[in-house]
Amino acid sequence: MPCPLRGRPGMRTQPSLRPKTSCFPIPVPMKKFSPRFQRSQIGATLLILLLAVGCGRDLSHLEPVPHPDLSTVEAGARDQLEDGKRKLDKDLKDRDDAVVAAAFGSLGELYHAYGLNEAAAVCYRNAMTMAPGDFAWPYYTGLLAQESGDLAAAEQAFAKAAELRPQSAPVRARLAEVLLLQGRPDDAEPHFTVLLDQDGFAPLAHHGLARIAAQRGHQEQAVDGFHKALELQPSAGGIRNALAQSLRALGRAEEAQAELAKKESGAVVFPDPLRERLDTLPRSAGSFLRRGNQALVAGRLEEAHQLFEQGKAANPKNIELRLNLALTQVRRQRLDDALLELKAALNIEPQNPQIHHDLGTTYMAKGLQAEAVAAFEKAVELEPDYPSAHFNLANAFGSSNQWAKSEAAARRVLELEPDHTRARYLAAMAQHQQGRRQQAEAELRRLLEQNPNERIYREGLASILSATRRVDEAVELILTGAELDQPKEEAVALLNAGAKMVWPHRRQEDAITMWRKAVELDPESSEALTNLANGLQLFRQQDEALELFTRATELDPQNATAWLSEVNLRILAGDHTTAKERLETAVELHPDHIGLANTFARLLATSFDPSVRDGERAIVYARQAYGQQATLDHAETMAMALAETGRFENAIKFQRGLVQQAQAGNDRNTLRRLVTHLRLFENRRPVRSKAP
Repeated sequence: MPCPLRGRPGMRTQPSLRPKTSCFPIPVPMKKFSPRFQRSQIGATLLILLLAVGCGRDLSHLEPVPHPDLSTVEAGARDQLEDGKRKLDKDLKDRDDAVVAAAFGSLGELYHAYGLNEAAAVCYRNAMTMAPGDFAWPYYTGLLAQESGDLAAAEQAFAKAAELRPQSAPVRARLAEVLLLQGRPDDAEPHFTVLLDQDGFAPLAHHGLARIAAQRGHQEQAVDGFHKALELQPSAGGIRNALAQSLRALGRAEEAQAELAKKESGAVVFPDPLRERLDTLPRSAGSFLRRGNQALVAGRLEEAHQLFEQGKAANPKNIELRLNLALTQVRRQRLDDALLELKAALNIEPQNPQIHHDLGTTYMAKGLQAEAVAAFEKAVELEPDYPSAHFNLANAFGSSNQWAKSEAAARRVLELEPDHTRARYLAAMAQHQQGRRQQAEAELRRLLEQNPNERIYREGLASILSATRRVDEAVELILTGAELDQPKEEAVALLNAGAKMVWPHRRQEDAITMWRKAVELDPESSEALTNLANGLQLFRQQDEALELFTRATELDPQNATAWLSEVNLRILAGDHTTAKERLETAVELHPDHIGLANTFARLLATSFDPSVRDGERAIVYARQAYGQQATLDHAETMAMALAETGRFENAIKFQRGLVQQAQAGNDRNTLRRLVTHLRLFENRRPVRSKAP
C-alpha cells in the first residue's frame, strides 16, 4: 500500500510529490542560502582602481556589484563564487567590451544559480551595458524578475530578449507565460500559437492555449487542449488541476474527480539551454540535492543517482542527500545499497527518527518484517507524534499477522490525524483479520461511499464478502468498480485482485471473466495479458495462454514472469528448438533471473533433441542458479548438467545428497524421481525428456 508523506509533530501531512510506489518522502528542495549582502568598499571602488592601474577606459557608468559575504557558505560553493569574482576582477582590465560583458554575465549566472539575486541582477545589467546586442542578459534578467514575482519587469526584459533574438522559442515561451499570468490572453495567444510547430514546445503551447480558452469560457476547447498537452507530456501531471476545473464547469463532476484523484504533479517543461545552464552551474551539496530531487520526481533514476552521489561527495554529512540517495536505490531495486546509505546516515545522526522510518520502509521492501517493525518502533519512540511512522508500523504489524498491534498503531494515527482514511482502512482490515468482520464491513462501506473510486477500499470489502461466502456480492462489487471512470491501471489492478480472490472459491470462470475484462480495458498491458494467461494455464487452456504470454513479452521485454511461463509451455509442448531460441533472448535481457537460468540449464542438459543439448552451457547456467539459491530443484539441475557432460561421479554425489534430503521429508513423488535419476547416473546414462 502506498505510504502517505511523513508528518511531523503538530503538522498536517500533505499529499506527496513522490512516486506512488515509494514509501519515502521527497523533501522540499533545500532553501538557497542567503548570506549577508554587504556593499563593501571592494565593489564601490573597483572601477576607480582599474582606472588607476592604466586601463585607459571610463567604466564609471557601470554599477558596483554588491558582492555578498561568503564566510558562512558551504566550502564548494564559496570556492566557485570566489573564483568567479577573481575572474571578473581580471577581465575588467581587458579592452574588449565583449570580454568584460561575458565576465559580468558569467558571475551573474553564478550568483543567480545560488540564489544571490541582488548581485546577479547588477551583473546582468552591467553585461547588458557592455554588450547591448546579446539577448542572454535581458533573458536572464527576465528570469530573475519572474522568479521574484515582478511580472511587469519580467515582461519588459523578455520583450527586449525577443527583440534581439526573435527566433528563440524559449524567449517566446517565457514572454507568453508572463503575459498570460498578467491576465492578457489576447497578447499571449499569438506566441503560444507559433510555438505549436516548434520541436519540444507543443505541450506548452497546448497548455497555454487551453488556459486561454478556459478564461474565455470555451471549456470544451480547453478540455481538448489540456488532454493534448498531457498526451504529449504525461509527466506534466499538474495540468490535471486546470483540466478538472474545466470539466466541472461543463458539469462533468465525476471526470473532474477522477483527474484530481490521480494526485499527480509536475509542470510542463520545454527545451531551454540557458535555464539548463543555470541549473547545472552550482557545485554545492544543496544544488545537487535540488537537481537530484527534480530528476527523482520525474522518474530519471540514473540521473538522480549520479546527482545525489556528487552531492554526497561535496558534503558527506548531508542527511537529506543520503536519504534521497537511499530512495533512489530503492526505486532502482537496489535495496542492499539503500540500506548501506541509511545505516551510514544513522551513524551520523543515530537519534534521527526520519532515518529509522526510512530504514523500516526498506526492510519492508526486502520482506524483513521483524527488522521493519523494530525500525518503525524506534522512529515512534524518538518522535511519538509521527503519523507516517505509526501508519507504516501498522502496515508492518499487519504483514507479520500481528493484527491487534496493527489496529492499535492505526488507531494512534487516527488520534493524530482523524481524517486519515488510509489508517481507517488499515484499522478495518485488522478488525476483519481478528474476526470482527461486521464492524470491518461497516467501516469499509462508509469509506467506499465517500470515495467509490478508491480501489483498496473495494478490494478490502470484497475480501470480507468472499470470506463470509458472499462470493456473488464480491464479484458484482469488483465488476461494478471496474466500470467506474478511473485510470485504466486502477481498473486492471482491481480486476486482477478480484480474480485472485474468487479463484479459491471454485469460481474459475468468474476469475477468467475478470482477467479478460482487464485485457479488454488495456490490451497493451503486459501485466494484464500475463494474468489472463496464468489463469488460462491453470484452466488448462494452454494454446491461448502461450499466445498471450508471447504477446506480453513483445509488449514488455522486461516481463520476466511472462518469459518464464512462455518457455515452460513451449518445453511442455515439445517445441524445444523455439524454447531454446526464446531462452537465449530471455537470459540476455534478464541475466540475473534465477528461474530463467535454471530452466535454460535443464533444457540444455535434458532435451530429447540433440541439436538443443549443450552440456557445458548447461553447467554455466546451473551454477548461476545454484550459486544464488542452493535449492533442491537447482541442485537437481546441476546434477543433470554434470551427467550430460559425462561427469557422472560428480552427478552421483549431488544426487545422493538430494535423495538423503528427500528421505527426511514426506514427498514420495520427489523421492521416487530422484532415485530414478540416481540409477541413471550410476549406469552412466544422462536424463532425457520425452519426445512429443
